[in-house]
Amino acid sequence: MNALGVRVAVNQAGLTLVSTSWIKELNVELLKLHPGLVRNIEKRTENQLLVQSLVEACSGTSTQVYATGVRSRSEWQTLIQRGVTGGQGDFFASSQPLDTNVKKYSQRYSV
Repeated sequence: MNALGVRVAVNQAGLTLVSTSWIKELNVELLKLHPGLVRNIEKRTENQLLVQSLVEACSGTSTQVYATGVRSRSEWQTLIQRGVTGGQGDFFASSQPLDTNVKKYSQRYSV
């Protein structure tokens, strides 16, 4: 797939427990953790272990692990300690409504 220029990103990783061999087989570029794993992770050791396992499964690859739904500093600090390289959520910036020009553009042009 990479020879065709395909870049692979996986959303909601960790939603179910499965083998992680696909990370290397598909040459995954970005692995985004399910928000349920992130929520209150500082208090949930089982989620910490799962996140750390996913990060370790990505070692030796170019895969970056991102957390979605990060709401607090304590969640973010725990995720960094487990090897997560990036994140998104209300802790970084709250959701914003679409600008009216963006709405017009997205309605006029579809992919």
